[in-house]
Amino acid sequence: MLQKLDEFAEKGYYGMMSTAILLGSVMGGIMAMFTLERNNLFLLAIGLAVTMANLVLSIGQAPAKWLVRGLVTCVIVNTLIIIISLLTS
Repeated sequence: MLQKLDEFAEKGYYGMMSTAILLGSVMGGIMAMFTLERNNLFLLAIGLAVTMANLVLSIGQAPAKWLVRGLVTCVIVNTLIIIISLLTS
């Protein structure tokens, strides 16, 4: 699956960059909302670090392979933090 994303990112680098910025920002915002509702600053810090790393890779025009890995990591980590925040109410 990552190989297909790598190929897609190589062909449409700027499209993948804008997608990574959009998805990373949206997931980071949703994660921040859920963690701040539960007053869990530790999970917020982890999620924001991963989200900012994704945005730095995107804006800094990192290689396509790094961009894909950063986006996948950002989405997975933020999704897990959202699920953890929902379960710890």
